[in-house]
Amino acid sequence: MKNKLFIFMCIVAAAVIRLYKIGLIKCIAPDGVAYIAAAKDLAAGYGFNPIWPPLYPWFISIFLKFNINSELCGQIVSVVFGTALVAVLYICASRIFPAPISVIVTALAVIHPFLVRYSAEVLSDSVFTFLITAVVFIGWFAISKQSALLFISCGLLSALAYLTKPEGIFLIVIASFWWFFGTKMSWTKKISALLVALIVLGAIILPYLYSIKKTTGQWKISQKENVVFSTALMAEGYESEYLDVSPLQYAKDNPIMFLKKTAKSLMKLLSRIPDACHPLIFVFLIIGLLSGVREKKFLLYAMSFLLFYFAGYAIFHPGRRYLVGWVPIIMFIPAYGMVFLSKSRVNMLRIIIVVSMLIILPKTFEIIREDGEGWKIAGEWIKNNYGSNKNILFEDGRVIYYADGKGISTADSDVVDFTVTSVKRPEGGQVFETKSGVVVYSER
Repeated sequence: MKNKLFIFMCIVAAAVIRLYKIGLIKCIAPDGVAYIAAAKDLAAGYGFNPIWPPLYPWFISIFLKFNINSELCGQIVSVVFGTALVAVLYICASRIFPAPISVIVTALAVIHPFLVRYSAEVLSDSVFTFLITAVVFIGWFAISKQSALLFISCGLLSALAYLTKPEGIFLIVIASFWWFFGTKMSWTKKISALLVALIVLGAIILPYLYSIKKTTGQWKISQKENVVFSTALMAEGYESEYLDVSPLQYAKDNPIMFLKKTAKSLMKLLSRIPDACHPLIFVFLIIGLLSGVREKKFLLYAMSFLLFYFAGYAIFHPGRRYLVGWVPIIMFIPAYGMVFLSKSRVNMLRIIIVVSMLIILPKTFEIIREDGEGWKIAGEWIKNNYGSNKNILFEDGRVIYYADGKGISTADSDVVDFTVTSVKRPEGGQVFETKSGVVVYSER
C-alpha cells in the first residue's frame, strides 16, 4: 500500500511540476518550430519530413485536431512522456535495486531540472528519454530473465526511439550484444529472438526509411545527420567548404581534422556531464562510484550504452541536451552515494534527500528562454496589429511562428512587409515599438 501511495504521489507531483514549468518557458525552442511544422504536414496528409523524425510530430498532430494552440500541443506531449518516465523508472528500478535506491531515483526524477525542463518544451527529448529508459531496463530484464519476448520488445521500442531521433536505432545494437553474450540460452534461441526483433523493428521503420529514400535518392537512416554535423562544424569555426557534408565523407577527406574535432568535442561533452546531471547530483554520483555499487553487472551494462552514445555525440554535437536523456539510467549511482553518506541511517538519509531536493528545486523552477522572448513579442505584435500571412525578413525563425507569417530570406522591398532584427535598423522604414529588445520596422 505504501509503495502504491508513494508512486501515485510522485506521478502527481511530476505532472504538476511539469505543467507549472510550461508557464516558465518564455519562448519556443528553434527546433520546436520545425517539429510543429512537421506535425502540421502530417495532420494535413503531406507525409513525413525526412529531416525531423515523425513520432513526436505525430503525437502533436493528434492534439492539433482538437484546435489547441500548436505550441501547447507539443508541450502536452512532452509533459505526458515526462510524467510517464517517473512511473516507468520506479517500476523498473524497484525490480533491480533495494527500496532506498529505487525511492531516491524516483524522487530525483520528479524534480530533476533538465528532465522537468525538456518535459515542458516543444522538443522530442522527453519522448526519447522515456524510450531510452524503457529499452535499457527492458533489455536488462530480457537478459536476466532470458526472455525472448522481452528482447523482442526491445526491438519494438528501439524502432519507436529511432522514429523519435535517428540515433535511437542503435539501442538494439547494444542490447543485442548483451543478449548474445550475457545470457546462457542456446544460440538457436538467441538468433531466433534477434531475427524476430529485427523483423518487428524493420516493419515499423521501413515506411519512414522509404520516404527518406524517395526524398534523398539514397537509403540512409536520416537526412538530419548532414544538418547536425554541419551545424557542429560551424559551431567549431570550421571553413564553409566543409559544411553540408556527412561525417563519413568529412572523415574520409579530412581524417586528421576529423579526429581533432571529435577529440575536442568529447572533452566538451565530458565537461558538460556535471551540469546535465546537476552539480549536486554529480557529486553524489562520484561518491556512489567510489563507495561501490552492488549491482556491478548492471552498472557495466548501463555504461556500455553511455560509452557508445557519447562517442557518437562527440562526432556530431556535444550539447548538454543530448546527455540529459541518459540521466535516468544512471540515477541509481548518486542514490548509492546518498545512502553511503547517511551510513544507512534512515533519519540521516531522509535529511540528505530533503536538503538535496531543496538545493535542486531553484534550478528546477528557473525561467527558460528569456533571451528568445523578444522574438515572440515581436511576432505576436505583428500578428495582433497587422494580421497573419505577412512577409517578414527575419533573423530568427521563431518570429515567423508567432507572427503566423511567411519567412523571406532576402531583402526585397517589393515583397517584404516587415523586417524583424535584433540589431540597429538600416535607414528608411517606419519603426514600431514592441516593448522588447527586438526592433520591428515596416518596409512599406
